[in-house]
Amino acid sequence: MAHFEHLFQPGRIGSLEVKNRLVMAPMVTWSSADACVSDAHVAFYRERAEGGVGLIIVQATTILATSRLDAWLGIWDDSFIPGLARVARAIREAGARAAIQIHHAGLGAPEPVGPSAGVSTKPGAVARQLGLEELALIKQAFVRAAERSREAGFDMVEVHGAHGYLLSNFLSPLTNQRLDDYGGSAEKRARYPQEVVAAVRARLGAHFPIGVRINGAEPIPGGTTPQESAQQAALLAAAGADVIHVSAGTPASAQMSYLHPQGTILTVAATVKRAVSVPVIAVGKISDPDYADGVLARGQADFVALGRPLLADPQWPNKAREGRVQDIRRCIYCTMCSLVGGRDLAKYPSVSCSINPGLAATWRGEDYSRLEPAAKSRRVLVAGGGLAGMHAATVLARRGHRVSLYEATGELGGQWRVAYHQDYKKDSNFPEILELTIRELKASGVEVHLNSALTPEVVKREAPDAVVVATGASPATPEIPGVGSTANPEVVQGNDVLMGSEVKGQRAVVIGAGYVGMETALHLAERGKRVSLLTRSKVGRKVGLTIRRTLLERLTESGVYVFSDSPVVEIVPGAVKYLSDGEYRYLKADVVVLAVGAKAEAGLAKALAEAGVEVHTIGDVVEPRDAFSAFHEAAALARRL
Repeated sequence: MAHFEHLFQPGRIGSLEVKNRLVMAPMVTWSSADACVSDAHVAFYRERAEGGVGLIIVQATTILATSRLDAWLGIWDDSFIPGLARVARAIREAGARAAIQIHHAGLGAPEPVGPSAGVSTKPGAVARQLGLEELALIKQAFVRAAERSREAGFDMVEVHGAHGYLLSNFLSPLTNQRLDDYGGSAEKRARYPQEVVAAVRARLGAHFPIGVRINGAEPIPGGTTPQESAQQAALLAAAGADVIHVSAGTPASAQMSYLHPQGTILTVAATVKRAVSVPVIAVGKISDPDYADGVLARGQADFVALGRPLLADPQWPNKAREGRVQDIRRCIYCTMCSLVGGRDLAKYPSVSCSINPGLAATWRGEDYSRLEPAAKSRRVLVAGGGLAGMHAATVLARRGHRVSLYEATGELGGQWRVAYHQDYKKDSNFPEILELTIRELKASGVEVHLNSALTPEVVKREAPDAVVVATGASPATPEIPGVGSTANPEVVQGNDVLMGSEVKGQRAVVIGAGYVGMETALHLAERGKRVSLLTRSKVGRKVGLTIRRTLLERLTESGVYVFSDSPVVEIVPGAVKYLSDGEYRYLKADVVVLAVGAKAEAGLAKALAEAGVEVHTIGDVVEPRDAFSAFHEAAALARRL
């Protein structure tokens, strides 16, 4: 059993005793059409409280209807109290402490308002400056929201002062250009947030715990510095805050993803901690229990907040405490849980997770934590040992079906082995997810056949009741004149480059600017190649917004030349011919790298269907996509059969 000396020590926030040092960060779920709590919200928070976390901070709840963002929860009226009380009660009954974050969207609101006129965080939005009377009314709205939080049974209230919303708009020099007592120096910019905290403290009394979440820095030019944030944190603590929750980020900065190292904003939490006498909560890509324990051991913070890791695995705390670290389903920081991560929002409007399909099921009123035994045990063959095939086979076997999985190669993992090959993905739990999926497969009792492609002949011999085809996809090769000519530059696949194949010459032209194309271009540039990236449409068109933003920044910093709306016409001796603005142009090239997508390997599924076999397809064989689709389609099918 692993022992984490610091993580599971009790802690204190003001008068509040917390059983350990793990906090669930306030993750917005985009799950309430009417701003009210539903059964799904209660189930969502109960499940995470049962997972062993010490304190749960319920997602941002809006203090005024006029500042509400789409599908966020509300707290601007007493009518919300009974629903919120259900959430607080569920959290406390499951053994955790319950806090709630109260929020005004400010410049992010449907009708933007903030410290200064003309400042905006959204293109085309015109912000209106708040006058003193309005500021007084908003302050009272925060106070009433805090009162409602206490009336609903919460143990603590957190005032939201981060991420480009109202109070952080005041704290930041980028959005606060006032010339009165509420603008100018870091101290003056903190005055209104201070007044809000002081008013909440006055109403709730000396002993009710109050927290404030702030940006420890704004990682964009001209933003709040760590030193200014630390100074402002001390002022907020003096106004009555019992704990400072240190995050980072604005609408203009990139969300942390697999492209960032673990604990990427811990230094700002440590800077704040040195400036305040109250506890500090650190957050930001902390997914490994040993690393989290080290944060506390090094004195960088007093508590560690887990956001996305608890979406991926609500049982993270219990598994760590019990020494089952290898069983944690670790977040891969793909950002699919966010609205701009790239998932199908029509199908998955509420927060969802690539590697935990049970999260999306919660909003459908389903409980994936409890597997219903199959009404009748069936003989099922699964073709393909990628993520989709393995997960489907595992769940089918656990339900009582007799399952055999066939993989054509000598190892399990499929395209995921390509996906995790870069070092930064190895630091973002990509290998761990594959290892866990393989362990679960083996533990389920599935009969695994490696180096054994499932063929129509094998299916005929085995005579199964059903076949699940998860044969995936292979890199596509476009019909470009000049490919294969010995007189022209060598043409290779991006997947092979990412897997370590040698690339000859210094000048590389990458064709295609999706995930593989952008990552391959960066891979080559970081190894000293002169790289150009060509695409017929927009660069990163199907890449999640925040990852696209980070990749574009790194491509630029690495000297990659990016050409959008530039379809390739032909590969010619020493160059790639392309079309731009109605003209033919040329890029010199020693090697051409193809990253133009993938084609589904659907031949087996078609042959079996024509033979009258019951066939089900999942994952990339349906349409080349991502791990999100692989896990979700596998989970749904395996529970349906």
